[in-house]
Amino acid sequence: MKAFLNRIPVGVRNGLASGLAAAVCKCVLQPFDTIKTVQQTEKVFQGPVSTAMNIVNERGIFKLWSGLGVTVLGSSPSVAVYFGCYSACKRHLMVVFPENMKLLAVAMSAVVGNSIASVLRVPYEVVKQRLQTGVHTSTIEAIMYISKNEGVGKLLGGGKLTSQMLRDIPYAMATLMSYEILQSILSEKMGDKKVKDVVCGSMAGGFGAFVTTPMDLIKT
Repeated sequence: MKAFLNRIPVGVRNGLASGLAAAVCKCVLQPFDTIKTVQQTEKVFQGPVSTAMNIVNERGIFKLWSGLGVTVLGSSPSVAVYFGCYSACKRHLMVVFPENMKLLAVAMSAVVGNSIASVLRVPYEVVKQRLQTGVHTSTIEAIMYISKNEGVGKLLGGGKLTSQMLRDIPYAMATLMSYEILQSILSEKMGDKKVKDVVCGSMAGGFGAFVTTPMDLIKT
């Protein structure tokens, strides 16, 4: 199996790994995403705990996982495409760019990867957020309503793709560039690579989310 995997191009291998990882993460973190979406759509601001309690009291505890099915089905290929394109571009640009411009190569790779992946993200994001806010009760109902009353083209139109890209691209640039910086800073201070990856990933992800939350609110 290892020999077979080693024969797969790096970009494809990274894409498959990230797609599977995305599916696992979405299953674990979906309740937090639901709480965030409901918070962003409420006219009166409530804290995350109050929002979670309202969702459970009004719709039941399992509604915290609203839209999980379409999220997993949609996020896995989009994340796979994103990281596949990102890793392939980065591997090429790292050779082209001089040593002092490596972060620019990371930024450009993030732009390319997310520009392509955002097209795949928008449709499932629209359906997912409508399920999370209770507009529709099931994925099938949401898809039927959109196809009948709005048309499939509306999934990408009306500024949806634009707002998605204006969130995703800055997020990827902020996260991946800060991740690379943190990796270089902690490379000599932390011996365990897995621990270092977790620390760098969590700090970079938190920074990226902080920077792009206003655009995420507009997108929602």
